[in-house]
Amino acid sequence: TRPYSIKVFEGQRNFIVYDKDNKVIIYANSIWTLLDKKTMRPARITPEQAASYTTDAPYEMEYAPRRIDIKDIDENSFIKAGEVCVTKNQIDFNQHMNNSQYATITCNFLPSDSTYSQFRIEYKKPAVLNDKLLVKQYKTENKLFTLIQKETATGNETLCTLLFEQLS
Repeated sequence: TRPYSIKVFEGQRNFIVYDKDNKVIIYANSIWTLLDKKTMRPARITPEQAASYTTDAPYEMEYAPRRIDIKDIDENSFIKAGEVCVTKNQIDFNQHMNNSQYATITCNFLPSDSTYSQFRIEYKKPAVLNDKLLVKQYKTENKLFTLIQKETATGNETLCTLLFEQLS
């Protein structure tokens, strides 16, 4: 991993995986937020914290927008793919479901013949132990949108949006 930007409330870093011949085979971008453990709200990154990171230039790649745009998709078009319950082994030290688990859950509902070459995740709100999650999907010719939602008293709340895409 290599950080390339540290701002007031967020850090940005690239992840790069090389093969045995030192050729790049996977690369990614991520945006991180420092959370106050008591309030679970974003906290300012202090100058001392920022100074503890060595930053590199951003990796040369196409950077996708921060948000996954689903505003033109009628929510009723999403089809229920399944349900899962958050278990203890999915919980991290912040007492919510580890971010990697959203991708794992979604992959469990991908068709077996899927050939997506890129995926993006937009986290909105954390799931916690014993939450019952609803997985809903909407498919186009080369994209699969997934919503991971939690049922609330006022309806379903989207915790995470994922986009799997087949690039040419």
